[in-house]
Amino acid sequence: MSARTLPTDRSAKRLTLCSRANADRVAFQLCDTTDADVAVVRTGDELQPYKVVPANNAPGHLTELEVRVL
Repeated sequence: MSARTLPTDRSAKRLTLCSRANADRVAFQLCDTTDADVAVVRTGDELQPYKVVPANNAPGHLTELEVRVL
């Protein structure tokens, strides 16, 4: 697959795995299992548009969601 492949040319599974909803799900699950604060951030990468990172490493201007341990 070339770097110029359009997002619509990708498989349905990839679109699901790369979705914001999936990133949110992973963030909640990771927070629950690790008891650590995490955040969903935008990456600007078409193949991985969202990434779950430790909340203290999340750049504020790219943060979409923060999940905190209560």
